[in-house]
Amino acid sequence: SMRAIPVRSPRGIPRTWRPTPTGWLVALAVHAGLELIALDSTGAARGAPLTIAGAYAPIFAANPSGAPLLMWSTAPAGDAYVALLADDGTELHPSAKAFSMTVEPHRGDAVFVGDGFLVGERAMVGRDTIGIRHVALDGTLGATRTPAPGYAEYPQLAWTGSEARLTYGQFSSAQDGIYWARLDGTGAPLGAPVLLSAYPTAYQRTPIVAEGSETLALTGPGPGMGGLALVHVSSSGVVGAPATIVVNGVAEQKMVLAGGSAFAAWLENSGQDSFVQDAPGNLMGRAVLEAIGP
Repeated sequence: SMRAIPVRSPRGIPRTWRPTPTGWLVALAVHAGLELIALDSTGAARGAPLTIAGAYAPIFAANPSGAPLLMWSTAPAGDAYVALLADDGTELHPSAKAFSMTVEPHRGDAVFVGDGFLVGERAMVGRDTIGIRHVALDGTLGATRTPAPGYAEYPQLAWTGSEARLTYGQFSSAQDGIYWARLDGTGAPLGAPVLLSAYPTAYQRTPIVAEGSETLALTGPGPGMGGLALVHVSSSGVVGAPATIVVNGVAEQKMVLAGGSAFAAWLENSGQDSFVQDAPGNLMGRAVLEAIGP
């Protein structure tokens, strides 16, 4: 069964966090840039915050047994950088520019793939599309991959243990929509992409999680849909019938996998099916967390 847990509306500034071997790192977008706060296993601060001047849109990817990766963009060019971080938030290796001229970088993604990470952003890679790159554990960047055949946005990544899974939105094509694709550990495409659903009425990400070789995607809201839909995709790309899990106006959905169940979070009743602010840093709507089953 499903259980919705309403929580207070997010008030304040964009933030993200990931575990380290000895605690946590928290990234907050502030006026000066991106602030990194290191916490120990009890939640106590481990010194003064570090600031990456002019940075915003933090995206973390956890390493189950080592240093997490942080990706961020810079103003005004919107170039995206990556770095592996020590427990205190300092860079283990010099940060590197992964993408140029990103668009809506907060809707990119990053995932641990065993020998490093895959990172993805919408950027200028010869055209307005998504770029995927491998980041090794020593910070070395691999080749830029462009798995979408045309114009694309909102890359979301998952790792099965041997392959990556990707969802993205394709636009200005003969068949616009949300697509699912298989990638190898370097981000190179494996086979042809599969149409997952029609393009949502609100342009936003389609989160994906992997349990073994199977994947779950959280799509929508699209034409004829009242809200978000959960879609199962087999290892061979067979798309199951979508199951609607919420019928209210939603935005900015995210999904994680824990203990064999997927958990989704979104903004609800925001008045618009998009990212809405009533003042800088104040999100409108009600934040909801819901267990959506295995």
